[in-house]
Amino acid sequence: MKRLWLTFIIAVLFQFNSSSVSAQQVAQAIEFSNTLEGKLAIAVVSAVLSLLGGYILYYLKDRKEARWEISYDVDAKKGLLGIEERLAKDLSISYKGRPAENIGYIRCEMVNSGTAIIRKQQLRFEFPTSLEILDWSIDPVPPKELAFSADVGTDGMNEKTALLGYFPVGQRVTLHFILSGNGTPAVKVFGFNEEEDVQVIPGNVGVALDDRRQLEKFILLYLLTLFVPRAFDGIPVFGELASSAYYLVAVFIALRLVPTVARILAALISSGTAARYPTVSIGTVSSSGTFALGVGAGAQTSVFGDTKDRPERSNSVQIENVSAKE
Repeated sequence: MKRLWLTFIIAVLFQFNSSSVSAQQVAQAIEFSNTLEGKLAIAVVSAVLSLLGGYILYYLKDRKEARWEISYDVDAKKGLLGIEERLAKDLSISYKGRPAENIGYIRCEMVNSGTAIIRKQQLRFEFPTSLEILDWSIDPVPPKELAFSADVGTDGMNEKTALLGYFPVGQRVTLHFILSGNGTPAVKVFGFNEEEDVQVIPGNVGVALDDRRQLEKFILLYLLTLFVPRAFDGIPVFGELASSAYYLVAVFIALRLVPTVARILAALISSGTAARYPTVSIGTVSSSGTFALGVGAGAQTSVFGDTKDRPERSNSVQIENVSAKE
């Protein structure tokens, strides 16, 4: 298969260059190929073409190779319906008849970000030991074909295990958790699969790893383009053929990588521009007229509770007794 592919590339390039190659150049090439230097040059060109062909096959195989991967994104909220913590401490609440303290909420969205269908995948959601799961739900309800089940194994008060019988590529499942207890709402997701080696990773980590692989390929291709074609200079006909073959392969690969590289550069430029402008965020407003004003550079500063709990990097100001102007 590899030889057929290389033969096709050479035939196309020779047809492309046939109009610009004269009989004299062909004679020079034949004469040069009979010399020791010519034979070495032909061997080098053949090795380079074989290398390029192998790289193309590896690139195509890497794109089509089965990869079992689940990515998840987490959205956590702390506090009782946005009420400031110092006020929530004086409230007595219950959730579905059960006493609750410092209610928190976590939304966890999972997606099959790999390239293959995942079957019989077990997922365990673990929260800090200081938190207790009051309730959980799955919304939107997944199709019946996914065979989703949450009655798996024996779970503690701070964990929940679910089973996905069938998880196709691109399918999404979102779970919601209501938590009670002291501490910041957080979750760790652990996966187990007896049949396949399935990776369960945070969504931002998966995207970063994929972007890094694509960027590394683009940089390597750029460096090769600076040096490889120059190695063929001075070789009659065959050098030009090898250079044309390399540029053809380079363009083919670059067209696949350019969208990802452009997105990475756009994100870097946007983040650098946003960091120059300070932002102001207003936290919760209490009934007594107290509110927290957070000033940060480059991103909004979320302010919760007393000033001692706020990030040190943000400049926060607490203003008391705000009343309407008569």
